[in-house]
Amino acid sequence: MLAWPDFWRRTTSPVYYQIAGINVTDEPVRHLNDVFTEIEKMHLFKTDDPNFNVKKDVSFHDRGNTLIDWSSESGQLLVNKDIHFKTLLLAFYYNRDGPFGYHPLLSQGGAGEGDKETFVAAASRLNLPYYQVYKKSDGAYGFWNLLNTFEHGAIIQYDPVKDSENVVKAAKRIKKDIKEQGDQFVYDYSRYFIEGIRAEDSKPLFYHCHDPKFDPYLIRERSIMFVREHGKTLERRRRVLGEDFPRGDVDLELNLWEIADDYLCRQKLHFSIFDGKDTDILCKEYIPEQLDFLRKSHEYIVKHYNPDTSRANLDGSNDIFGEKKEAEEEAEATRLESEALQQAEEEAEALANEEAEALEQVKAASAAAEKKAEEGADQAPEH
Repeated sequence: MLAWPDFWRRTTSPVYYQIAGINVTDEPVRHLNDVFTEIEKMHLFKTDDPNFNVKKDVSFHDRGNTLIDWSSESGQLLVNKDIHFKTLLLAFYYNRDGPFGYHPLLSQGGAGEGDKETFVAAASRLNLPYYQVYKKSDGAYGFWNLLNTFEHGAIIQYDPVKDSENVVKAAKRIKKDIKEQGDQFVYDYSRYFIEGIRAEDSKPLFYHCHDPKFDPYLIRERSIMFVREHGKTLERRRRVLGEDFPRGDVDLELNLWEIADDYLCRQKLHFSIFDGKDTDILCKEYIPEQLDFLRKSHEYIVKHYNPDTSRANLDGSNDIFGEKKEAEEEAEATRLESEALQQAEEEAEALANEEAEALEQVKAASAAAEKKAEEGADQAPEH
């Protein structure tokens, strides 16, 4: 089974482990999801200190037999049912009246509480293998919600195959640093598993588009695709799913609107939830304008894409064409200025070299003339 991480730390209640008959040990066995580094090499847990108290000094989910951090985001799962059929049955049990039972036990009111932790919990309880991606999920921005708060529109989850390759590299870096640095080694989880496993080195696999829900009528009515500044909606569109799509294989946002155009406007398929809605204004005005913006911005983003600025790409722009054009013009001006300065320096250096060479030639000629004059004087007959 393959699972993906949420943004948050795990908050599963100790009571869950009691109910599930799981014995949580009193010693730390890892830090977060680092199962590669020896505990002694981390120097995070002073277990030999007489004042050491595992309940105070060790995060609960760093202890043995607990669920490994980070919390899970179950908008997507890959399950081998031959291996994990029992996992699915137990997860079904956990979700039976889940809001009144196992959901709060597994999350304790944490963000996104629901079925999200039940699958990993079930697999772990049954001692069945699963892999949760190490690369932290990213948020692709964005839009302004009803509270006028800027929010991400999708959670991006990454390719587990590429992720496992990056994790192996991180583990090797740790082993290498321990060997080379010896007693001077300082463990830094973030260095190895956050900064060390970057979006730039990963490949997007899923976009969990959770907000806004893709209702073209609602999106139009609330002007969700438009920039909002100081509480006012401007006549300027932005992308809800960020601008990092060239890192993957598809421009999902453009594809979604092309599908909406095909189903609603071309095939005119009937959806009962859209009964009574104004299809004309959607199909004759809004969607064509939206597709025009997305196609033009697609070309512009692909042309100016920088794979080394994932966070800026995911954050998106309130003025895609203007900001990128301005940045491009500034970069071009800087480049031209630098080239002009370099050329001026090279010309000045060449001129100085020429002047120095000419001066040397004059000196040499003068010295030769003086020498010749002296020789002539020596050879002149005496009277």
